[in-house]
Amino acid sequence: ACTFFIMVGYFLYLLLLRLLPIWVFQKFNVAWWAYIFPISTSANAFLHFSERASSLVWKIAGNTTAVIAILVFVLVAVLTATQLMRGNIPHDDISITLFLDSKINAMQASPERYLDTRTRLGVIDL
Repeated sequence: ACTFFIMVGYFLYLLLLRLLPIWVFQKFNVAWWAYIFPISTSANAFLHFSERASSLVWKIAGNTTAVIAILVFVLVAVLTATQLMRGNIPHDDISITLFLDSKINAMQASPERYLDTRTRLGVIDL
């Protein structure tokens, strides 16, 4: 039964790798982090499975998936840091408005600060 789930995991892992070019050509956003979780957890499972398997093929496959997961993680982390430094996250007025609206209860003691922040960011009410 364990081998069956590992094979299903490999199929999903390969499917995610196949979808990687589609993600790469899209504009970067925070949703890319959702891609990291299945890649990393699958790689972790494959690595643990390869430690118990006696075949050299499984050991190579487990280490390869782990290296790919690390490279994808580093890529997304670098892109996130770059976009944060450029001020592109969040990159749209709706996200900023929703974020500020969620913080209004925390700023009830100082509504002027809330309004000043919205004015400074140029947020327009929809």
